[in-house]
Amino acid sequence: QQEVVNGLNEQLDMKTFTSQGVRMWVLRESLEDTKKATFIAAEAEVNATVNELWGVVRNYEEYSDIFKNIGQCGVTRYQGSNIVNLDLNVGMQSIYYEVEAILKLLVEEEQEPVLERKLLNFSQVDGDFESLIGRWVVEPSEDSTNPYKSLLRLEFQVVSKAKLPGPIRSHIINQLFPSNVKALAKQAELKSMRTMKSNVPFADEAMKEAHVELPGSNPFDSIQNMIDTQKQSLQVSTGDTPYQY
Repeated sequence: QQEVVNGLNEQLDMKTFTSQGVRMWVLRESLEDTKKATFIAAEAEVNATVNELWGVVRNYEEYSDIFKNIGQCGVTRYQGSNIVNLDLNVGMQSIYYEVEAILKLLVEEEQEPVLERKLLNFSQVDGDFESLIGRWVVEPSEDSTNPYKSLLRLEFQVVSKAKLPGPIRSHIINQLFPSNVKALAKQAELKSMRTMKSNVPFADEAMKEAHVELPGSNPFDSIQNMIDTQKQSLQVSTGDTPYQY
């Protein structure tokens, strides 16, 4: 068995790390063979309900605003269907390089009521990768006592047509994917905060108390009468002279 494990380690490049608060798992077969698949998983806890997070994940029209590496996102929905077609123009650039890719994705939305889990499965039907399949997973957090916490996970397997330089590949895996997961999580958290704020009454309204007329005379009337009497006596004594010494 140990020989089998050693043989697998020679063929597979496995790495786990945390970047920008996102837990990452990267499993790559041969680093030299571009036809071998790379499996990547990214996971983050989100301060939002499952439904709030799911609403952001499937809001494809906003992808170009949420994700920095998506320039355009064409969306084709079908009435009464859970199938969506996406036309994506993705890329990244720096002062040293620029990388672009065009993807046509088939998306299938799925919900699992028993596990309280929602899935967004996607696969490339045409584009600049040899193959690309994956899914977004939205499910309750391990802290099940808090409904305003959920778990967001991205899982996908990709095979490239061309071998990317090491620094570019490293940046995509170590920075770009965690950044995308974090951006989606933040968008859901902002939506959740706005929802909670709209459900809380304004402070001045919350502090208002009903006015009740008490029986009998108002105890403040005698105080007001005393103040009025003093004002009148001062006016009589001072006359037209504004200062008294």
